[in-house]
Amino acid sequence: MLVAGGTTASAATTPAQLDHKLLTTQIRASELPAGFTSAVVGAAVPSTNAKSHHVVGEVQVEVNDGAAGLFFAVFPSHADALADFEHPAPVGNKITARLVPPSWLPKPNEVENGTITGKNAAGKTVSNGITAASFVDGEVAVGALTTSTSSSTKGDSAGTLALARFAIAYLKELDG
Repeated sequence: MLVAGGTTASAATTPAQLDHKLLTTQIRASELPAGFTSAVVGAAVPSTNAKSHHVVGEVQVEVNDGAAGLFFAVFPSHADALADFEHPAPVGNKITARLVPPSWLPKPNEVENGTITGKNAAGKTVSNGITAASFVDGEVAVGALTTSTSSSTKGDSAGTLALARFAIAYLKELDG
């Protein structure tokens, strides 16, 4: 059962069951926040860092053909999720600004603007803006993000927070 500010696995929902539900439950476009039109759910490969914190499984959701996304890392306990959040694996993004998180976002949390650099389909190196919100909700570390091709220093802050709010409700629905 989920409670405001955090998930608490009910006796009927173990972390492994929640991970399975996250991986096998497709998200319909009609369920997404306004402005988001598609979602593809898939397994993510846990990092060595997440494995060191006993991750049960990781699920990624590509939203709007990868222009946005959600990430769920399920751990056996809240303590393991906190350890992973407090000691994250390096990702190589350049942070351009730390934003003030909204009060409704579960704690601990971070909301940041930044830059990601990579190769586009033509093989050219490009830098895109990103806005990411990350937080721990019970035994789940959650990430929501949006990217921008028109800004190299930020994504869509309002869109990122809308996805974060969706992720909280989605976890509650799956765990209920």
